[in-house]
Amino acid sequence: MSAIDPIIANLPSLTLEILAETWGVVLDAAPWMLLGVIVAGLLKAFLPDRVVARHLGANSRFAVLKAALIGAPLPLCSCGVLPAAAGLRRQGAGKGPTAAFMVSTPETGVDSIAVTYALLDPLMAVLRPVAAIVTAVLTGLGVGWLDRREGRPGEGALASGAAPVAAAGHACTDEEAGPGGMKSPMPARPEPFSPILPSMDALEKAQTHGGCGCGDTGCGVPAARPGLFGRVRSGLSYAFLDILGDVGPWFMAGALAAGAFIALAPPQLLSDNLGTGLWAMLAALAVSLPLYVCATATTPLVAALAMKGLSPGAALVFLLAGPATNAATVAVVAGMLGRRAAMVYVAAIGVCALLMGAAANWLYFRLGMDVAGWVAVSGEEAHGPFSVIAGGVMLGCMAYGYARRKMNGHAGGCAAEAKV
Repeated sequence: MSAIDPIIANLPSLTLEILAETWGVVLDAAPWMLLGVIVAGLLKAFLPDRVVARHLGANSRFAVLKAALIGAPLPLCSCGVLPAAAGLRRQGAGKGPTAAFMVSTPETGVDSIAVTYALLDPLMAVLRPVAAIVTAVLTGLGVGWLDRREGRPGEGALASGAAPVAAAGHACTDEEAGPGGMKSPMPARPEPFSPILPSMDALEKAQTHGGCGCGDTGCGVPAARPGLFGRVRSGLSYAFLDILGDVGPWFMAGALAAGAFIALAPPQLLSDNLGTGLWAMLAALAVSLPLYVCATATTPLVAALAMKGLSPGAALVFLLAGPATNAATVAVVAGMLGRRAAMVYVAAIGVCALLMGAAANWLYFRLGMDVAGWVAVSGEEAHGPFSVIAGGVMLGCMAYGYARRKMNGHAGGCAAEAKV
């Protein structure tokens, strides 16, 4: 009898166990994820893009802080934030605020905070956004310092005092003005790193209705301002179809991986082999830096790793470094902000993630919590009818939103956007 015969014989039961654990992860996350995307949709409906851009025009420390705070609740993943950041640069945001926005936005959000509370614990649900904002501020300050050191303080249109391109009643095209009616701050001869330039053009054009006087009916025809009901309806449609359709495939992949790991891995696997200190955090950093992982979708996987002994510090490192860095993001940062800025961007995220992870381990230890068993395994009895209904609604919206994206010609989610 070969060594794999027992595995083959137990395959049906293992498959059922993996599916059961995956379904448990979905039920744990669904109510909180739905709450998170509802809040995210309302933010989208009532927080105008121009208000965001108006506060990020300088390269000052205060502008960096505002960029981190503005980006923190927004439900954008590490590739979905790229066109938003490109639009902010065109509207006049400095390099420091742009970098801070690109860190805080994918690292946390109202949806990922809700899922963190459901799958990890309340303390991590607080630590995650706080650590993300601190990391974003320090990264933005580092990029801003480099920009000033190289003698280009504040290249943004708002910082340099650029006037709006069009006066009232005069429409203009996207080529003449960036979003919000400001001249594009993108230099005529950008910094070297030519391979990314076509992608940058595509990302900037991905900003819908970017020119002054542009509405749903085309440039030169201003869009009618929707009422309260219209805004709420638009925000909820964005939440249940766009957000869930976008993160759905990644969330289910993370939930399936979590289910498999919970079912197959022995208890305390990670704490016994990696420990709970620096080596575990370095391993989490090495794995998370090059990979694309969405903030919401990676939470189930981190929860599964924590159940097998991953320390809270290593978990926080993964939650911070994974969503903010991947090959596509770093390439776009290099094209948008410069190669040296991209190096500062990655280094700052890595160092901050390790420091925040060490602080998390210390805090859990001081509070008397076991760093090797800080996530409790929830039993199936905790899943009542409400969780089942929420899980069904969430999966249905994910499937419908994803199918709608495919039918509308989108390749499907963030992975496709990252390849623009």
